[in-house]
Amino acid sequence: MKRLIIILAIFLFLFSAITISQASLLGNQVELKNYESSVGVGYFQQKIKMEANKSAWSNLSFEQTQIYLQFYEIITEGVDFYIRAGAADLKDEENDFTDDYKPFVAIGLDADWHFKNFTLTLLCQASMFSKYTNDKNFKISAVPTKGILQVKNYWEAHIAAIAQTNLGGLSIYGGPLFVPFKAQSTGILKNENGSERERTDYESKQNIGAVFGVRIPLFKGWNINVEGQYTEELAGGIALNKIF
Repeated sequence: MKRLIIILAIFLFLFSAITISQASLLGNQVELKNYESSVGVGYFQQKIKMEANKSAWSNLSFEQTQIYLQFYEIITEGVDFYIRAGAADLKDEENDFTDDYKPFVAIGLDADWHFKNFTLTLLCQASMFSKYTNDKNFKISAVPTKGILQVKNYWEAHIAAIAQTNLGGLSIYGGPLFVPFKAQSTGILKNENGSERERTDYESKQNIGAVFGVRIPLFKGWNINVEGQYTEELAGGIALNKIF
């Protein structure tokens, strides 16, 4: 049993250089008026470094890509609501951790205040992700054993204060950003002698950063939104939206 526990600890250590890239443009991708609505499709990618709450576990650096659909609606004058649904993968090539695209959802709320030369928006967005699993087969003292790593209970939030102005037909925006991330990781070893598991929680190392972007009008209510976010790593994405 002690040998199995030691092997489990080694297994967890070898897995723990992972990376999450999640991805989500903030909801301030359109400027709605007179109770308009909007639908869109988006893509975003970033890296997040996370710390374990147990000293025996190494810190993680997750890498993830998101593809999503979004619906955006005015609740009342100056207050907008949006919901997002899509798929996100999870991988770390250096540590041979890969899981395919799985569903995720996000909801957001923003409030606008209009001034003479700019608009100020306060925004809050929350996202929840699926459980990601990666497994390896090996032997312990000639006994076939499966090692499993799970990343679950993974969520993120975006809280931002965004100033926006128009410049030559383009909408330019930016402002401070607060982005906490949390996840739970479980390592499991299984063979004919039984199973062992160990679990720890992770949270993002750097939560404070900035968001910046530009919205480009196309034709007949269509626009493209390009956005960057920076906390500890630079992230970027693009979205296509239709106002109706």
